[in-house]
Amino acid sequence: NIHIAIVVIMRGCLCLYNPRRTTLKAMPFTFLVAAAIIAAAVGLGDVESDSKKKKKTSAVQVQVQAPVQVQAPVRVLEAPPLTINPDLPFSDINIIVVSDVHSFVGGHPHEPDRNANYGDLFSFHERLEAHCEANNLGDLWLFNNGDWLHGTGLAMDGNATNLLPIVTAMPWDSLTMGRQEATFTDVLRDMNRSLLPAFPGKYITSNVVWNETKEPYGERYQLLKGRNSTVLVFGFLYDVKSPSQTIEVVAVKEAIQQEWFRDVLRKDKNKNKDKSYEYEYEYEYEY
Repeated sequence: NIHIAIVVIMRGCLCLYNPRRTTLKAMPFTFLVAAAIIAAAVGLGDVESDSKKKKKTSAVQVQVQAPVQVQAPVRVLEAPPLTINPDLPFSDINIIVVSDVHSFVGGHPHEPDRNANYGDLFSFHERLEAHCEANNLGDLWLFNNGDWLHGTGLAMDGNATNLLPIVTAMPWDSLTMGRQEATFTDVLRDMNRSLLPAFPGKYITSNVVWNETKEPYGERYQLLKGRNSTVLVFGFLYDVKSPSQTIEVVAVKEAIQQEWFRDVLRKDKNKNKDKSYEYEYEYEYEY
């Protein structure tokens, strides 16, 4: 430490007497710096000796006084009571549908009436499901209707790598594709690698096929079997003008005329011959 102080002082003296490196206005400041460093260097020995004495004293005190361990009281946090609005219209089949989130998974702080995030949704679904089971209020399903991409910095310009882990953490019972996801080739690739394996048999694309193989991107349909009901699910994407070149979006009015669609309806109807009803479906085409 003394050698360092001397070097600084020497450099200060050189600056003081070299007109090329300093001015007269800087001389008082240079003297003050040099004086301060000299004082620190002179007092260094006393400080070190005092410090050694204190360390020895502290060491003796530690050996004499046994350490005292104080255990903080343990506080148990209880979960808030389960409260469900009694006016909610429950039925045999109850569906929560999430659509067009556009990566606003953190909610909308600027819109208080819409400020719900994915954590709120997760908790709401969990509590509602427990309430339905405890009171035998029918089956509860959680659907993702697509268009979860775009909107915020989490998923701009067709980059879903930061958003996909959040989407896959939710307890979806069924999902389908929106226009935003269908637009970007990289998103379709990333979803096929991570989202679809996380929800096997639950990503429904009734009219979206791979352009090369003509095989469905996900599943064409899904049968959700609950405690009291079975739900047949289709997932149609409206006629998108410019999707990714890796997929083809079949027009809905054409898809419902295909043989696979009619077979699904016939198979399900044959399984329920004891019930007196007929399937009737109608599609109003609007663009």
